[in-house]
Amino acid sequence: MAGKYHVFEGGEGLKILPYHRYRFIIRVKGYERAWHCFDLQVQGLRPEEAAHYQEAFGKKITHLFSFRDTEQVHTYLGILKEDSPEKTVFETPEGREFEFRPLFPEREKSAETKGE
Repeated sequence: MAGKYHVFEGGEGLKILPYHRYRFIIRVKGYERAWHCFDLQVQGLRPEEAAHYQEAFGKKITHLFSFRDTEQVHTYLGILKEDSPEKTVFETPEGREFEFRPLFPEREKSAETKGE
């Protein structure tokens, strides 16, 4: 993937930084599970890639995202459902929803104020 830093078009979304941990919530058919992950990476797909995946899955795909947990690297294709400074949410073609939030949001805020 191209780089670990990603801020979506609006520039006001969740800041994805290297070496930061994130709270990770997966939702599937009413079931919800939360734990933490690190090395979150997000890549927007080029229009020709998105068209290829839409043809293959029959659903719109806009992003490729991956993360590590304590066991392995997970890589998924999905659509960006929500992007705010507090969280980023993706949905996969299979209907799984992935939500990412900073694990320590107070540290993120204090790091931003120190930089000013």
